[in-house]
Amino acid sequence: MEDVGIRIDRRGDVPVGVQLAWALRGAIESGVLGAGDRLPPLRELATEVGVNANTLRAAYAKLEAEGLIETRHGSGTFVAGAPARRDLSPLVGAASRAARDAGVDPRELAAALYVSSPEEPETEPDGDAHRRRALREQIALLERLVSELAPAPAGEPERHPRGPRILTTDELEAVRAQLIARLPGS
Repeated sequence: MEDVGIRIDRRGDVPVGVQLAWALRGAIESGVLGAGDRLPPLRELATEVGVNANTLRAAYAKLEAEGLIETRHGSGTFVAGAPARRDLSPLVGAASRAARDAGVDPRELAAALYVSSPEEPETEPDGDAHRRRALREQIALLERLVSELAPAPAGEPERHPRGPRILTTDELEAVRAQLIARLPGS
């Protein structure tokens, strides 16, 4: 495997695992790593880059879930191929320049983009935004009350299969209703 130029900024705002995934994704998308190329063994690359093997394992898992790499039991991990993607370099350059012009470190912008939800609506009607904010405040109050007054439900907490995301107004109302139902005397 060629040197893919993985550089980790341990003082940056972006988690190390995310930096690893970004570096490997960039190497695949730019063609430095081509379809069929074998990645170094996980522990070997983790040692070379100076990260915990579990951190690199999580980055590999994310790339595998995206279809960029594939693990073949007993053979290793290979590049599956670069997805058909648009050239983002003009957008990245413009965003980086705009961040610098605004006095913001581009890494801070990257970290902010990383934590924002891709499913978050671009625009939201003012009335709906106000309603969602009120629902979140009500849910916070109800969660505090339920934790003080009602026993915790048995079993594992319900998790959404797609991971963290912004809830819709209907979903927030359902959460509020569930919390109200858990209050003693309801």
